[in-house]
Amino acid sequence: VVGVNGQKSLPFRCNISEAVVIGRVPSPELNRSSLNCSSFPSPGIQTPFHPNDSFTGIVSGDGFLYGFRPSFSSSNVLVMHYWRFFNNGTTMEFKWIYRGPALNQLEAGNSHICGLNATNALDCWKWPEFNPTGDQNFSEVAVGEGFVCRLSEDGKISCRGNGAGVTGEEPKGNYQVIAAGFRHACAISRGNDLQCWGNTMIDDTPRGKFNALALGLNRSCALRTNGTMVCWGENNFSLP
Repeated sequence: VVGVNGQKSLPFRCNISEAVVIGRVPSPELNRSSLNCSSFPSPGIQTPFHPNDSFTGIVSGDGFLYGFRPSFSSSNVLVMHYWRFFNNGTTMEFKWIYRGPALNQLEAGNSHICGLNATNALDCWKWPEFNPTGDQNFSEVAVGEGFVCRLSEDGKISCRGNGAGVTGEEPKGNYQVIAAGFRHACAISRGNDLQCWGNTMIDDTPRGKFNALALGLNRSCALRTNGTMVCWGENNFSLP
């Protein structure tokens, strides 16, 4: 997970949006990270990002990308840029949609994007029918298609939205990691046990101890505490 407030970072992160892959590429000598794009099939899109523009984080969904930059006026202010992809990634539309306090976390689902602000309250974009007012004091969020799941500071899970089989079916207990797929969610307990719910193949959920998750459409992957990966899902999906 990339902390967009600068407290945590990774040397590289890529996001897939339609047929477009976006990477955040570090430049150690300049102490910044720029964005680079590729698309499939070739010849790929014309990269719209200036190499001197520095980004602290990126997230993406179905046909869109959000990039975050520190403000020139203050290191505690975050600027959010939004790009929309058209024609299989060959055309892009740009908007500047946010300038405000740095965010503690930001996550995107298939169609929506939500994050935790400086007070750990929930904010969402591209989701006018969803009202997150009053949601606060969360440590982590996960965004699916039409629903958001949150971890409270004491490890309790709560979900909101119209995720059938997800909202209202949250597992009990104390958890440390949560992730959302298109119509399902998974969480890792403080004892590193895995729990999944929603429209997913629950009977195929692997056993063992885990510390990280990545969920997609009708499939999931989890990282074991020993560093190995396991994947499962519909049509006997497994890790290559």
